[in-house]
Formats: sequence, C-alpha cells, structure tokens
Amino acid sequence: MRRTLSLLTAAALLALPGCDRLHFLRPLHAPEDIVQEPLLVGEWRDQDKSCLSIEAADDHYIFKSGGDFRANVWLLRLGAQLYADVAEDGPGIPDHQFLRVEISGDELRLEPLNTGWALEQVKANALPFERVEQVKGKDRRYVVTAESRQLQLFLLANAAAAWDEPVVLRRVQ
Repeated sequence: MRRTLSLLTAAALLALPGCDRLHFLRPLHAPEDIVQEPLLVGEWRDQDKSCLSIEAADDHYIFKSGGDFRANVWLLRLGAQLYADVAEDGPGIPDHQFLRVEISGDELRLEPLNTGWALEQVKANALPFERVEQVKGKDRRYVVTAESRQLQLFLLANAAAAWDEPVVLRRVQ
C-alpha cells in the first residue's frame, strides 16, 4: 500500500528531516483544460492488492486509498496523452502532483512525475520559470510557482525524462 501511495502522491508525502522537497503551488490544469474520462471511475487494485477507489465529482475525481489517503484529481489532455493533477485533500495550500495516465480495458497505468529528476532541474536552475527556495534547519523546500501553461509546456518538452515507472492497477470486477 505504501509504495502505491508514495508513487501517487510523490514528494507530497516526503516529510523526513533533512530532506529536499519539491512542491507545485499551482495546478497543471486550467479550467478550460479539464476533461472527463468515465472509464476511470471504479475500484482498482495493484499487484500488492492495495486498492484505489476513484469517484466522479463535479469537474474532478476523488481518489481514495485505505483510510488515510484522499485526493482531488483533475484530468487534462496534452496532445493525445491524458494527465492527472493530484491535490491531496487536507488543510492548507494544495500541493499539486502530476501523473501521466493511460487506461486500456481493465488496466490503469499511473506514471508519477519523477520527483528526483524534477528536483535536480530545480536545483540546477534548469526550469524556465520561477521557484522559491525555503530553508528551515536541515530541511530545504522548493516551491515551483509556474502557471499551468508553463508547466504543461515544460512537461511536454521533457516527456522522455519527466516520468517515473508506472503503477499498474487492474479493475476490480
């Protein structure tokens, strides 16, 4: 379960002392980018038998796993590819994480943003947009403040490197 959750929420769950963390302040989607994908709704299970429940809401989806993970998820298409913008449900400013999504029959593939690669890009000032660095003791937090369209263009331009190994889920019958 933890592997699936950590991949889905990527850096959002990394809160260990002395860690570099990466946060995206703004969503990947703009309101006009949002799409619906009815095939996404349902119960999904990974090879470790961890379950992900996906429900449709007004203009987004709700991902739930176990009793402690709940996230609001918006879908968008960039070219032919489907992407998800994941904001974990909770207090404070939402931290957006991104997934590349593929649905084929009863298989759902979720490829999280490769946060190690993205963090390297931030540290090397290789991003074509603003970011803020915050240091508190041994913790270093990088907050990317780019607008949605800037993020979209950057991820499209770096599609080969930007994504991690997929989490593969199968629909529960």
